[in-house]
Parts: sequence; C-alpha cells; structure tokens
Amino acid sequence: KCAQQSAELQTCVCRVWNTLIRCLGPKSLQLKSNLSQIVINLMSLGETYSDLVAPSITFLLVENYSELMTQIKLIPSVQSSNVQLKEASQVIARSVNNYSVHDLIEKHIHGMESNHDIVQIRALEELQNTLKQHRSAIAEQFFHDQASVFSAADLMRRMTCALLRLCATEHIKIRERSAECLGELGAIDPARMGILSQTVRDTFGNESDDEFVLEIVREHLVRMLKNGGGVNTLRTNHTNPGQITVVERVQYSVQEMLRIL
Repeated sequence: KCAQQSAELQTCVCRVWNTLIRCLGPKSLQLKSNLSQIVINLMSLGETYSDLVAPSITFLLVENYSELMTQIKLIPSVQSSNVQLKEASQVIARSVNNYSVHDLIEKHIHGMESNHDIVQIRALEELQNTLKQHRSAIAEQFFHDQASVFSAADLMRRMTCALLRLCATEHIKIRERSAECLGELGAIDPARMGILSQTVRDTFGNESDDEFVLEIVREHLVRMLKNGGGVNTLRTNHTNPGQITVVERVQYSVQEMLRIL
C-alpha cells in the first residue's frame, strides 16, 4: 500500500502485481478472496500506467472471467476513461446487469464489510448511488411490501449496522460516505428510522429505544458534525446551491433519529 502511493515505486508495483497475479493463477483462493482490492488498486494505477496494468486486468477480468465470475460480481464498479481499461470497466458493469435492488444492496454490504478501505469507499459510493437511483423501489420493497418484510428487515439491519460501524472508523472519507448514505436512507422514508432502530438493537445492545437512538446520535452522527469533512464542508455551497453537503445529510439523519424520542 505504501509503495503504491509512492510515485517512484508505482511502476515497480505494477510489475510486481502482474507477476504475483500470474504466479497465483485464477484458481488461487488468496487471489479470489482479495480480487476486489486487487482490481480497484490496479484500475487506479492504470489511469497513469495503462500499458503496465492492462495485461493484468485483462488476464483477471477477460481471459479468466468464467473462473472468477462469482468474485467479479462483487467488485465495486470502477469507471475508466482509458481505452485500454474500458473493457474491464464494462465487464464489471455487465456482471450485475440483471441484479435486483436487493442483490445490489447485498453486493454493497459485502464491500462495506471488506477489510480494505479502498473497497469500502467504492462500495459506499455505489450504495449511495443505488439509494438515489432506486429510491421509489426501495421505499416500496423494503418498507411497505409485507410479503418480503422479513428478508427486507434483515437486509436493512445489516446495512445500517455496517454504516454505523463505518461512521466510527478513523478514515475520514469512509466516515463521510457512511454519513451520506444514512442521509440518503432518511430521504427515502423518514419514518423508517424508527424501524431501523428496532432492527439493529440486537446487534448493539439491549438498552431502551431512547438510549439506543441517543447512542447513534452521540457516538456516530454528532461525531461527523464535529470532525467530518473539514472547514469547507461546513460552509454553504455557493458554487452549486442545490448540492447537499455531507454535514447537511448528517444533520438530516440526526433530525430524523431525534423524532423517535
């Protein structure tokens, strides 16, 4: 990770990744379990060193798609303007073409629960986009459809628990993205904040509803207001007044959580 952040070592890192990937081979359990991290790292390097990265990406996502299909479907989408990497981006996007909203959220949760911060950030960004793009479907399927209430409640519990845990991480970008996702959830259906407080209680303890809500507000959301995003985040966005800031999303989450009390 440190070597990849050093401009002088990045070309060496690309060559090492290529050698390691081919030595392990597509059947390697180690490669499969870390495929999301490997691909996201390589795609990031590929914007500058496409000639060095493209062979590795092609080997993983194109030549060995059938062997790695299950793992490829879990990789957060990665956009690339580079001609040599566009096919790889399209392979990842096509792998989830037929996914339902439920399947997409399952994928995002998998990324959020990863041990790699770069995967967590991309998964959170994808989750935020899913919550925006499928707002009506999520409100209908997860909060009003009685036929799927049990599976929906479990999925919401897992997603909310993952978001709250990431709100407490040391990584500022992960905290910001998690708070934004909580804000998007509140925008879908404010009344559902009460539902979520009930579904996650078993994970975070047996205290009363009021104590549980105050714990979320105090330990997770207020922390974002105090520390998240830096000075510029706290200012009104004068260049784009319609754009909602991280802090505004957190404030909305706090507001809706306090309504439960």
